[in-house]
Amino acid sequence: MPGVKPLGPTLRGVPPFEMGVVMNAPGRFPIEYAYSENRRILLARMDKAFSTYSQEAEKLSVLLAATTDPSSWTSYHDLLKQRTAEVVAYEQYCRLKEELFTHIQPPKAQERRESSVS
Repeated sequence: MPGVKPLGPTLRGVPPFEMGVVMNAPGRFPIEYAYSENRRILLARMDKAFSTYSQEAEKLSVLLAATTDPSSWTSYHDLLKQRTAEVVAYEQYCRLKEELFTHIQPPKAQERRESSVS
């Protein structure tokens, strides 16, 4: 975002925002906007990572179905290489998903009066 400067170190390229951001300060946004913007960026990255994983898994599936000579070193090398690409893509997706969920806070417990009925 033009004119917005991170207030601290960045987390994987996503600028963090302090809790005490003033809404009308020049070059600043309300904290809710900053958090929703960070979630939006992480969600877009997670979506791209899932798409990459899906493509790599499909390539592996095609290789597994098309392999006519499993004893060939070339076929074996291609399978291992594609399996590695699929695993790397899946791990990237999982890391982004976990990071996204660390930014989602559970709802606060509702305060209830104690019941007089036993």
